[in-house]
Amino acid sequence: MCVLFRRTTVYRITPVFNQIRGCGVRKQNPITERILRICKRRGYSKQYTVNWLRACRCILCGKESAPPHHIVSREAGGSDDNSNLLSLCSIHHNEIGQIGIKNFANKYLLVGYRIAVAMDKKEAGLS
Repeated sequence: MCVLFRRTTVYRITPVFNQIRGCGVRKQNPITERILRICKRRGYSKQYTVNWLRACRCILCGKESAPPHHIVSREAGGSDDNSNLLSLCSIHHNEIGQIGIKNFANKYLLVGYRIAVAMDKKEAGLS
C-alpha cells in the first residue's frame, strides 16, 4: 500500500484508484483522494469518477472543481459521458443552477458550444 505524507497527515491511497488504472490520472494527491472519497460515498459510476479525475479544475476560472455538472440531467436521460459533463467550481456550479443552463451558455461563450451540442443531441433523441 502506498502512503503520501503531507505535514502530519497521512493519506492512504484507496483501492478505488487502483481499479481505474488507465484513466489518465497518474499522480495521487489530496485533490484526487477527496474526489475518490466523494465518488465512493455517493455511489457515482466509474465513468463519472474518471471524468472528474481527468478534469479536476473549473474550465472557467481554474479553481478546484466541484462534482461535474450534467448538461442533460440523469433524470432526463443524460449520461455520465464526458460530452455531457462540465467541470465547474462550486461558484459556477451554483450560478448555473440559479440562472439556468441557457442563460449560463449565453453568459460564458467558452462553454456555450458544449452546452448547445449536448442539448441538441438530447432534443434530437441522440443522447
